[in-house]
Amino acid sequence: MSSPDVDEDVPLRAFSDLLRKNALDYGDMLALVYGDMHLTWSDLDKSISEVANALLKFHPDSSGMRIAIVMENRPEYLASLYGIQRAGMVPAPISTRFVGREIRHVFETGKPGLCICSIHHQQQIFDAFPEVDGRPPMIVVEGSTETKSKIQSWVDFTDKVSSDFPDITISSDDLGVQLFTGGTTGLPKGTDFTHRALIDACTLIPDHGLKLIFEGEVPESALLPSDNELKFLVPTPLYHLSGFMPVIVMTAMKRPIVFPKSRSFVPDEIVKIVEREKITAIFMVPTQFRIFLDYPGLDSSDLSSVTLLSSGGSKMPASMKKEILRRFPNTVLVDGYGQTENIGAAIYSFLTIDDISKITEGYVGKPISGVEMRVVNEEGDDVAPDEIGEAIYRSPSLMQGYHGDDSRTKESFDGTWFYTGDLFRIDEEGSYYYVDRKSEVIFTGGEKVFPAEVEEIICQHPKVDLAAIIGIPDRVWGEIVRAFVVPVAGQEITPNEITEWCSGKMASYKTPREIIIKQKLPVAEDGKVLRSALKDLNIGNN
Repeated sequence: MSSPDVDEDVPLRAFSDLLRKNALDYGDMLALVYGDMHLTWSDLDKSISEVANALLKFHPDSSGMRIAIVMENRPEYLASLYGIQRAGMVPAPISTRFVGREIRHVFETGKPGLCICSIHHQQQIFDAFPEVDGRPPMIVVEGSTETKSKIQSWVDFTDKVSSDFPDITISSDDLGVQLFTGGTTGLPKGTDFTHRALIDACTLIPDHGLKLIFEGEVPESALLPSDNELKFLVPTPLYHLSGFMPVIVMTAMKRPIVFPKSRSFVPDEIVKIVEREKITAIFMVPTQFRIFLDYPGLDSSDLSSVTLLSSGGSKMPASMKKEILRRFPNTVLVDGYGQTENIGAAIYSFLTIDDISKITEGYVGKPISGVEMRVVNEEGDDVAPDEIGEAIYRSPSLMQGYHGDDSRTKESFDGTWFYTGDLFRIDEEGSYYYVDRKSEVIFTGGEKVFPAEVEEIICQHPKVDLAAIIGIPDRVWGEIVRAFVVPVAGQEITPNEITEWCSGKMASYKTPREIIIKQKLPVAEDGKVLRSALKDLNIGNN
């Protein structure tokens, strides 16, 4: 494991310069696997320069222009992401799950001058902009079924374009990417990052891993395979931080990335890729881990090459962490806490089978090297150990701000510290425990109820697959606790069973007064339940 270093011949201005350096120093080494396609760093670098030159030809003198990307993980995505940067423009990865209204909002706030999408997602752009005149110019991978104006195929766009490195001026303080917060409320918000922040983000994580190895906290073999071939499987989407972060870190570490070809998560495909490519590391969000762990053929598969399993995007239950380590005792499980606004994790835990006893609900670890973090009360003073407060931090990889929303930026920054809106507690040893979103706390009869705590207890019931807790207005209590519960497939459960399960496991005021049994709940792309959508449901008492 190594952090990106500076080569005098390749100054690190744009983040894509890291990939250029890889091509010059390790050109014949494997960079990307996609199905049967195996690309070297030289192959990828050539494609990136072709995209950059095609963009400069399409939009001369357009430094700083935002270019939207709406595409599943594939080689053209990386070529677009880094090619846009190399052209001095700003890539804006957009969720492939957004519908017309959300895409229109993103385009109207970010004002991209071009959209690069795959044929699988062009209809979403058409839905957002039914009138051709209002539609942005589009480059469509795998051709296009649309023959109207403003659309060009990827092949035509990159045909007969120079693969020479473009001669343009880029500063590390220029914007390098615009990411959109997944969030669980409201429309997506754009967050702007400089190239310097991207490079710093890729330095923090490898450096912290090395520090833990040197201190004997984690085994060297887990993070540094004996053959030095760290090969990372990324089934999480690039538009989401859970996919974007491992990809840019592996680029900085000069290690190959592997993308599944399926556009949805298919555990059988994941297992076959691990066996075929001898994958050593996998990143999955907790929802994907649950599907993976429940896959019938998992235990009979050869996953012995895997030394590291990593997760993020949403809170992983303690029970799942323990299950992963018991079923994969020779791996390190990396989990933590982070936000899009910091382009990565601020807190990490590197867990082995020997750490199971210290895994409790909410435990996420300690701040990584280079990130300073505090937990404060409403007055901004540090709380005492085990008291609950809001987490704030400062980091070299923090965003510049929310795009086009100065008021929201000022609400989150006090000039030095970023206020996360998340509640934590810290124990005597400095370990952090996630409690809940500050905005989700329920106030009932003068008492505070943290939804995540109640959800964790309900989810321990053997018949429960998923639970979500919200507060609903009540003229006597202010708010009362309502639970939405999804039973395990093939099981039935009643509200009375949930009430009995909660009895004695939590204070009576935390026990849900209303319990709704559902077959599914609305979730965001990172697996988080959309509590805001549940609050909008007009449901009577159950």
